[in-house]
Amino acid sequence: MGVYYICRHCQTCLGILPKELVRFDMLGFDRLTVDDRRELLMIDPLGNIHVKITCEDCEEALHYNPLLHEIDYIIQ
Repeated sequence: MGVYYICRHCQTCLGILPKELVRFDMLGFDRLTVDDRRELLMIDPLGNIHVKITCEDCEEALHYNPLLHEIDYIIQ
C-alpha cells in the first residue's frame, strides 16, 4: 500500500509515501472518526490510500476568495 496525498480542489499530487515505509497506524489515520475517514481517505483496488488535503495554492485562493468554499473543485 502506498499513500498518495492529493489536493481535494485541484487534484495535484503533493506527495507519495511508498508502502515499504509506512503503516496505517503510523500516520494517525486510526485516530480519525469514521466520518473523517470517509471524507478524507479513499482506498483504491490496489490497496493504495489516497488522502485528500488542500495544497498551498488552493488554500491561498480560498483565503482570498471565501465563496470558493461553496464548490468542490476550484480549478476546473
